[in-house]
Amino acid sequence: MTIDDELLLALVEPDERGFIPLQKIVNHKNIFYVIEDLNYQRLPNSNKVMRICPDLVVELLEEKPTNDKSYAIIELENDYKWDFADSLRQIKHYKILVRKRANTRKFIAIIPDVYKRYAELYKKEGIDVWTWKANRVWECMKCGKIKVSEFISQPKKCPSNDCDSREMRLAGIKDVIFTHMEIPYMALRIN
Repeated sequence: MTIDDELLLALVEPDERGFIPLQKIVNHKNIFYVIEDLNYQRLPNSNKVMRICPDLVVELLEEKPTNDKSYAIIELENDYKWDFADSLRQIKHYKILVRKRANTRKFIAIIPDVYKRYAELYKKEGIDVWTWKANRVWECMKCGKIKVSEFISQPKKCPSNDCDSREMRLAGIKDVIFTHMEIPYMALRIN
């Protein structure tokens, strides 16, 4: 189990009213989502084939079924091995290669809250940005004692005074908060 797995679960876990955070993020009530939608696309004007695999592809369903389908593509980033340039490059590839899926209306990056300073850079590329914040639940592999921590690093030892184990595993996350980054789009000025 990884933080990525836990975040995917948090995105689709219903609240007490039956709504999932993913509905709020794409701003649409009726949705159908696919996780890790693997596609191979030929690059325009090239013989190269590129593998694209967005974390989530969300179909935005209309009240009355139509032939026109609308989609949102979501890239979910963790705080363990996050790389802004790599993340942006992936989303740009999706933007180029999904032209065959003509009604892709939204490109969304969900990034760790500690990196929210990068939100404006995504926004300048036409990518909507949400942040996430969560506490990790660590479990001792020997006695099962739980420790909740906001830090990304694994605790050095079991929180129990009766246990000498140094082996902890990620058992889940809790108190997950997804926040929309309201950043006005500002065009770059070149003098």
